Amino acid sequence: MPEQNASIHSSTEYENYSKTSPQYDTTRVGVGIDFMIEAFSSVGEISGLQVLDAGCGTGNYIAACRKRVRNIVGVELNQGMIDQVERKFHDDLNVTIKQGNLLDIPCDPNQFDAATCNQVVHHLVDKGSEDRFSGIQEFFNEVFRVLRPGGVFVLNFSTPEQTENGFWWASLIPNAVEEMKKLCLDVSDCHALLSKAGFTISETRALKEEVLQGENYLDPRGPLKSAWRDGDSTWALASDKELASALKYVEELNDQDKMKGYLQTREQQRLEVGQSTSIVSFKP
Repeated sequence: MPEQNASIHSSTEYENYSKTSPQYDTTRVGVGIDFMIEAFSSVGEISGLQVLDAGCGTGNYIAACRKRVRNIVGVELNQGMIDQVERKFHDDLNVTIKQGNLLDIPCDPNQFDAATCNQVVHHLVDKGSEDRFSGIQEFFNEVFRVLRPGGVFVLNFSTPEQTENGFWWASLIPNAVEEMKKLCLDVSDCHALLSKAGFTISETRALKEEVLQGENYLDPRGPLKSAWRDGDSTWALASDKELASALKYVEELNDQDKMKGYLQTREQQRLEVGQSTSIVSFKP
């Protein structure tokens, strides 16, 4: 049953999720679900597991595993996201939603058998700080605290290379993408932070076939729709001038029947690097 425990959360808030949350599920899907479930299954019978979804958003990952596990707790800061996830699961006794800070997770030590966090850690980066990844380190320390010994943590994020080359529309807003890359971990940085928190890293995989926007991803006129752009917070980093230029170019590509070739070129790059990376690590 839903539970709220409001606390202040230090994060990089450049996207208005209170505004975009109502249509978020029309533009985003869960990725790496099978990979995540397989990792969960490695620590015990999945039907008996207690699971944490850190930064659960509107609950796409909760929906994917709630009927397979014993129970799942979703922790989320944004009230708009909480409203959506509570609407979905308000009558599910196996799901608990807590409003809280990922740097101070409102859960007990050793409470969970498994934890997951998907497309969230870039919001914990302070790009103006000398130690810009300190927030992510605090978060990893917290996940380690709430996992039981032997528990598994599955993390999904986009690297700087994936942010630049994994999304066909990224070349339309290069300045925004450069700002987003400053918020992204590369794999070696992520491994180092996980290891420092105490985790043992088991597997790292680039998800080259899966796209975060699902069936809507290759919409040739997608960028012209604000609801479609709301599906990725990189667009929120674009200036008015850059956005206007991008939209004009998309119109031209479509009007001149050049969009198909543009998409094919960009998709070749995506298939080389993928859009996201998942890492499995264990608490010894």
